[in-house]
Amino acid sequence: MLFGRNRLSKLKNLVLSPLRPLQLYEEQSHYSYNQVFYYVDVTMKWKKDRFYDSIEVVNKSRELKSLIALKNCITAESDGCMPISAVSKRGYELDVTTKKDIVDRLKKLILMTKEKRLPLKIIRGLQWYLGLPDEFLKKSNTKLDESFKFVEMEDGLIGLSVDTDERMLSQLQKNAVKTGGYDFQEGSSAPLAFPLFPSKGLRLKRKISNWLDMFQNLPYVSPYEDSSHLDPCSDVSEKRVAGVLHELLSIFVDHSAERKKLFCLRTHLGLPQKFYKAFQRHPHVFYLSLMDKTCTAILKEAYNDDSAVEVHPILHVRKKYIKLMKDSNAILKSRKQNNQSVQVDNFSLDVDMDCEVGNNGLDSNFLCK
Repeated sequence: MLFGRNRLSKLKNLVLSPLRPLQLYEEQSHYSYNQVFYYVDVTMKWKKDRFYDSIEVVNKSRELKSLIALKNCITAESDGCMPISAVSKRGYELDVTTKKDIVDRLKKLILMTKEKRLPLKIIRGLQWYLGLPDEFLKKSNTKLDESFKFVEMEDGLIGLSVDTDERMLSQLQKNAVKTGGYDFQEGSSAPLAFPLFPSKGLRLKRKISNWLDMFQNLPYVSPYEDSSHLDPCSDVSEKRVAGVLHELLSIFVDHSAERKKLFCLRTHLGLPQKFYKAFQRHPHVFYLSLMDKTCTAILKEAYNDDSAVEVHPILHVRKKYIKLMKDSNAILKSRKQNNQSVQVDNFSLDVDMDCEVGNNGLDSNFLCK
């Protein structure tokens, strides 16, 4: 098939234009018109932000996890003590007061999955982030409501499912409804923008800025809705991925998680293979902290707007433990300095005695005889 120069020029502009949408599907449903793909190479340069790197409840998480696990091992003993050799043999234990909030967060995680069920081993892997006590994951647990059921999954795995007709709103939808800027209807695809929090000194190129404006105006598909109809190459699908990650971090205790810890959720949440790139492509929504040689994803909104994300009931407990750790370190440092001071004083006293003996014309060994 031959084209004239004018037609070839128009075709080239159509394909290569970064702002012109390429329709991927016929308009057969109310989702089709917005499933478009824009050729914009969004490569964000990572920029260090000391504000997020200094969040204690995040960067002290490893030390805190070990401390609380050790505390639980000791308090579980009848006499309040245990041999050091037995510490490493004890599993993770978390003794906290059961609250409805914790149950709801576990329910949200499961309802975000495609099959509304999740293997117990994956839930246990996220136990620290969810703030779950061990008894929540036992079949004899009576603190879970009747919507939870233990089920058998593939490969003989035991899973936890949720069966409910309850309509679930994401944190983004709740905030939008609260401000009166969003009318939620099940199955709707109304545009909903992410709250943006740019780091200081982080500037976007005009091409990327234009793409972000377009991205913000795209329809929002809730993490709790079926997304099987979405084309994985569309920008709407990418916005859905960002929405899932936003909701996931919002239900975690400190609204952060090691990036690699989320890989196990990929297939269950219907995420693409390289879903983690959403953290890099949306630096105004997420921050990647590289402290302690660990890549940790942080939800910016949680640390910039106190009313935007619901506070986890166990967060204040962890902050108290962090204060205890800091006070303990200060006490140990003070004791170390005092011991060094005593040693210096004793050494000075010995030198003074030797000098005094020498000045009196006596042999210092004379005092030992």
